[in-house]
Order: sequence, then C-alpha cells, then structure tokens
Amino acid sequence: MPPTETTSPFRQYVALAREGRWGVPSIVIGMVLIVALWVVTTVVVMFAASAIISAWYGISYASISDRLQTAFAGRAGTATLLVTLGVLWGVVWAVLRIVHRRRLSSVLGADRRIDVRDGLKAVLAGCLAFGLSMLVGPDSQDLPIERSSLALADWLVYLLPVAGLIALQASAEEVVFRGYLMQLLANRFASPLVWAAIPLLIFTIAHWDPEVQAHMLLAIFGSVFLFAVAATVLVVATGNLGAAMGYHVVNNIFAFLVFSPRGDDNEFALYLYLALSDPRWTGSEAALLIGMDVLSCLLVLFLLLHQRSPLRVGRRPDAGCAPVPVE
Repeated sequence: MPPTETTSPFRQYVALAREGRWGVPSIVIGMVLIVALWVVTTVVVMFAASAIISAWYGISYASISDRLQTAFAGRAGTATLLVTLGVLWGVVWAVLRIVHRRRLSSVLGADRRIDVRDGLKAVLAGCLAFGLSMLVGPDSQDLPIERSSLALADWLVYLLPVAGLIALQASAEEVVFRGYLMQLLANRFASPLVWAAIPLLIFTIAHWDPEVQAHMLLAIFGSVFLFAVAATVLVVATGNLGAAMGYHVVNNIFAFLVFSPRGDDNEFALYLYLALSDPRWTGSEAALLIGMDVLSCLLVLFLLLHQRSPLRVGRRPDAGCAPVPVE
C-alpha cells in the first residue's frame, strides 16, 4: 500500500487534471482548439444577433461588414459582446471532452462543483471594496464623473438581465484562465512562474487597447494584472473557482452597470467618466488608478482570506484535507 500524505485543496484540484490527457501536446492542442472554436462561435453569435436586430428594427444591410458592425452597436451590442464570451463555457466543455477525455466538472473545484457560498462572499467583499474606493477616491475637475442619460427606472429594468449576462461572461473567463489552463499547467509544471504566470500574461494582454496612450495602456494592464493575481490567489487558497468567479462578476458589474468610460460599452452604466483614449488622462492620474486598484485588491483578499474575517472563503472548519497517494 503506497504511503499517504495530506494535501491542500489546490493540489487536490490540480490532481483532477490527471483524469484525462494532460501532456504538453494536449495542452497546446487544447488551447489552439479553444481559440478556434471561440472564433467560430463568436461569428455565429454575431450573425444571429444582427439577424435579430434586423428583424426587430426592420434594418437591411448593404454588406457583411455593416451586419457585423450592427451586432456590436448600442445596448444590443454590449449584450452580444457578453454572450460571445459566455460561449466559452461550451467551448471548454467540448475541448475537455474531445482533447482531454474528461468532464467539465473537473475544472470547477476540488469537489467538482462551484462553491456558490464562496462566490457570494466574494461578491459582497467586492462591493465593500469598490464602494470604499468610490468614497475615498479624489475628485478631479479635469476628469469629471457625470450621470448618464439612462433613467433610473430603465437601469433597474436592465439590471438583472445584464447582471446575468455579466455572470455568464465573467465565469466563462475564469473557467478558461484560472480553471482549464492554470489547472493543466500546475499539474504539468511545478513552478508558479509557469502555471500562474502564463495565464496571467495571456489574460492581461487580451485586454490590450490600441487606441489609448502609452501610460493609460500601462494602467489598463496594471489594473487587469492586479485583478488576475487576486483571482489566482483565491483559486490557490480554496481549490475552487467560486470565489474568483464572484470577484470577477462584481468587478464587471461595477464596470458595466455603475461606472463606465465613455464608449461603446457604456450603454447600461449609471455614471460615465472620460473615455480611456481621451488625451486628458495624465501619467499621474493613471498611477492613481493603479494605486486605487492595489488598495481594492488587497482589501478584497483581506476580507476573503483573513482567518477572523466573517467573509473568509476556502476550507470549512469541519472539512479536512483528504489523504492522497504519494507518487
């Protein structure tokens, strides 16, 4: 009988990758297939959205380009964007079955399910952190925050359905980056410089915006990177995607529904600030944004991981670590 040792929830979670194929070739093939399937499904969603918009408003399109541009215009375009990312749930399911020969449940957590309780705690912690940052954030005459033209009654009507789409989109991204990719890499490579850094870099670079100034691009990258680090820490601490999903959902709800930069994705926001491509953003203001994000991330991690916090996530007092064979 092999010797046994106890292991952390994260190591239990990572070990589930060995239920199927987990070699480097399968990881590379899986990621390529994820990108390919996502591109195909995105095009399908765009054409479907444009067809619905055309039928609803009686619009005729002169070209395919006009059709696709319409799919991402206005409030319907924001909804389409969220759906195109939400389909990653189905894409990951298909890749796991085709390439790795295992179930989707194996990437959700060590106990093969999303910990909803941890997710709700993360939502509450995020609300507290973002609310505090709005209260202590300095006002600027050059960067005014204005009330959008969206009536409060209309905002309340949109709130639940848009929040549902945001939950779909945010959770799907977590399944890809902190679930599928990080789990496979952590099972194959011991160093966090590989299994943590690669998903962090891909996730951060995916938010590249070619229209912003260099200092604002650094601010965007810094903000996204800090969030991704916090989400990674939550998965490592809990062995489950629940807390990271909850944090991602509340982050995007504030970004889409509460405070949003002027642009194509602000159709549902109550308050608007300068577009990130606006030249009035200075380097010091970009640094201030990063500083606020640092404080927000640290507060969220404190609320969710401190032993005496009522919002602490992870291992329950009565849930020990199950013994696993030592190889």
